[in-house]
Amino acid sequence: MTKIIAITFLVVALLAATSFSVINAHNVHLNYYVGSIDVPLSFVIILSSIVGALVGAMSTTRSILTKRLEIAKLRRAVRISEKEISTLRSVPLKEI
Repeated sequence: MTKIIAITFLVVALLAATSFSVINAHNVHLNYYVGSIDVPLSFVIILSSIVGALVGAMSTTRSILTKRLEIAKLRRAVRISEKEISTLRSVPLKEI
């Protein structure tokens, strides 16, 4: 079922990208530091979206990794605490 949804989403995305490229087929003059070129507007928009997504992914990677490390440390602490609790439960109480 998820494959059908994924394929449907991919087809819809490709159709949207194709129609977007056809509608925005006009060339724009792109100036960059070394020179300039004429490229289709859709190419400029798609390329800038991809670069933005990559920058966003790279900026969140560090925080995700630190959270995963924190989760691993907390799980270790829970395991140690559970082990200590189980050993304490098995020790008989001394009468005072």
